[in-house]
Amino acid sequence: MRYLLALLVVAACTLFARDISVVVDDYNIVDFKKEIESLKLSNDAVAKVEIEDGDGILSKVRIFGKEIGSASYIVKFRDKSSQNGLISVVVDSRYLKKAIEKLNKSIGFEQFSNGKVIIDGEFLDDKEKRRVFEIIKKGAIDIENNLIDLTTTKNPPLMIKAKMYIAEINNKVGEEYKTSLDFAKTVDVGDSVMPLQVSKALGESVKLTGGLTTVANLLGGNFNLSATLNFLKERNVARVLDETLLLLVEGKSVDFHAGGTIMIRVQSVTGDGTPTSEVREMPYGLSIKLAASTILDERFVNMEIDTSSSALDWVNGVDGLPATTERRVSTNIVAESGKTIVLSGLLNQEDAKMSSKVPLLGDIPIIGALFSSKNFQEGNSELVFFITPYIINLKDEPYEEIPTMKNILKNDYFTEDNPESDYNKTKIGEDKEIHRAVKRLLNVED
Repeated sequence: MRYLLALLVVAACTLFARDISVVVDDYNIVDFKKEIESLKLSNDAVAKVEIEDGDGILSKVRIFGKEIGSASYIVKFRDKSSQNGLISVVVDSRYLKKAIEKLNKSIGFEQFSNGKVIIDGEFLDDKEKRRVFEIIKKGAIDIENNLIDLTTTKNPPLMIKAKMYIAEINNKVGEEYKTSLDFAKTVDVGDSVMPLQVSKALGESVKLTGGLTTVANLLGGNFNLSATLNFLKERNVARVLDETLLLLVEGKSVDFHAGGTIMIRVQSVTGDGTPTSEVREMPYGLSIKLAASTILDERFVNMEIDTSSSALDWVNGVDGLPATTERRVSTNIVAESGKTIVLSGLLNQEDAKMSSKVPLLGDIPIIGALFSSKNFQEGNSELVFFITPYIINLKDEPYEEIPTMKNILKNDYFTEDNPESDYNKTKIGEDKEIHRAVKRLLNVED
């Protein structure tokens, strides 16, 4: 009984926790209405506190926000009671609100004393949403931990369908077709350029592969890739090693890998001299990464293309572990939808000479077939990538809406059994109810 009474006395002397928010590089004055004896912070780097006079007693505290973050505090009063809580130093959300309103006035932004942020409303598309999130990040708000996203998106994201051919092109055999009018007519699907101009562009190139790059840029969407490859295949100039279709969403990337991974046990010694070992992965083969950073006017796509080839070099290995040979080509281009991009130069005959010395290299898909080619070993042919991106707009296609935090809250909170809910509320009233529900979850005040 005495123990219970002691707990009650302690509880009576300790007031409810009070969270305080202050803008960085600014200050707040908080009046505790009681004479303060002392105040301590857990982190002086976040905020600075000064006790001030209030109506004749030291009841007020001036809190300076030094840097974004939080610190717990405890204040003790002359009457032997105490109070604790959290001081959060946050960015000035007024500037964030103005910046967001310039992009989309329907997006609501609200920041609470504990640093949590709620955004709601409807974005036009994912691109607009990414721009708003970039603004919020620049405001030093932790999106992963402090942002509650209740927004929806009106239009689905744009997609890119990338058709890719990987082929071996024999420049020596193809030399005679560089000035062929029949070939020039085959290349141009729309007769957009005179065959003589195409033939001239091909003829002025040092190699056929370079000429194909020039003609693809010249013709744009009228470059007939399938007819071109068929023409060259029938004359033993081209050999298609792989044909694949890659799909990616605007702002995302996709990876293509032809090869494998071997596991290698690595021996080492710890700082105290204890021998240890670990298993490491060593990838090898041909890799291609396509990234579509932005789509412009639903017609052009800003693409980053990263191609690399790697092989395990056992000849030059150390302590039984193979070295790695790697060649990488990276490029950033703006491509029109339907226009073919031609890339070459990733591998050469020196790489083929390594194939006889490096185990497993001849078994790698695509690379193995290339390195087994006599023409490639003699330097007469090279590996060429033909990539044609197509922009796909799905806004007119039916799709299933991805569940959002707003949907989840509505399903969990707004039920017919809940007396506080009302299915006949307007959208504005419904949004207010959602805000109240989130505030309850976050334990924050209005």
